[in-house]
Amino acid sequence: MIYIMVVPFYAHFAVLHFLDVSERVDIPFLNFVWKVVSITLIPATLGLLANTLYPSIANKVKGIVKIGGTSVLVVAFGVILVDQIPVLKLHFRVLFGITLAMNLVTLIAAIALTRMMKLAPKERVAIGIEHIMRQEGTAIYIAVTIFASREMSLPMIMNTPVALIVGIALVVVSRRYLNRKLSVSV
Repeated sequence: MIYIMVVPFYAHFAVLHFLDVSERVDIPFLNFVWKVVSITLIPATLGLLANTLYPSIANKVKGIVKIGGTSVLVVAFGVILVDQIPVLKLHFRVLFGITLAMNLVTLIAAIALTRMMKLAPKERVAIGIEHIMRQEGTAIYIAVTIFASREMSLPMIMNTPVALIVGIALVVVSRRYLNRKLSVSV
């Protein structure tokens, strides 16, 4: 929920501050917030309400909704990738390096904070995975529809496979660590 509430403000002000443009970027703030809220908060709220008020119906459509959402993301990724192959070829190494670094820094920060909070190892892993598997769909939507730039969506498209690999590595290492710890204590 924090993500859903913070992203419209964070994205709007980050773009206004960091986007390197010679002209002023004119994005009406309330319109921007509405667009992001309409694809994040409203569907999440409807899903929570449906699950609370009509759990049997929600369980029946859950699979369809997941397949539909995943299909939309895969098609969007494919269209953008095909359109941006020249840009991706030109900047692949830099884009990959930045994306990998972003995932590792985020993961290290999440694990360090959860250790300081004395959370259980399984909780640390879950929070670490949550932090590297961000909301690519929302970021891509913002880049493509609000800013009309498919090029701006490339980092988040690159993040999907990179975060998946980093997440799998975290799970493999964590399982070995936890299994070794359990076998020593038994």
